[in-house]
Order: sequence, then C-alpha cells, then structure tokens
Amino acid sequence: MSDVAVRLTFKIDKFTGDVLALVQRKDETLTWELVKREPTSKDAQKAEAINYQLFSSGQGIRHTYLLNTYTGASWQLVVGENDAWIFKVVE
Repeated sequence: MSDVAVRLTFKIDKFTGDVLALVQRKDETLTWELVKREPTSKDAQKAEAINYQLFSSGQGIRHTYLLNTYTGASWQLVVGENDAWIFKVVE
C-alpha cells in the first residue's frame, strides 16, 4: 500500500520473494506485473518459511526495499529501462 501514489501498489509472495506491481495497460485497465530483481549469491530461501519482507517509506520511492529476512540480502526499488520497476542489489 502506498500513501504516495497508486503506482506504488505492490503484492509480495513472502516465501519466494516475488513482487508484483499494479500497472496500467495501454487500454487503461489494470494488471499485476512481476518486478524483476537482480540476482545475488546472498539470496537463499528457507523451505516452508517466510523469507522476504517489503518495506516502503512514505518519504518516496527511493526508500522502497525488498529484504530477505533469512539471509539479510537487500534490494532497492528503482526505475529501469522502459520505466519498468526493478530491484537492484544493495551491497
């Protein structure tokens, strides 16, 4: 949920870390689109456990993070090519 903009509406699978963003198609209907995330060797999942959390500050998009609560791996949400969201690894 976002107090900033509808464009910042996401849903997360806390087991796999898949994040979907609500996007508007050219015909103005809405759909869910997978937000890609950069791979990192620090990303691992514990079977049958919640592994991920999505954090979004009310201070703007640059403060939206995907966190692997099992390993500590972190990604920051940024705008990539074609104005698509992508999670970039935080070192």
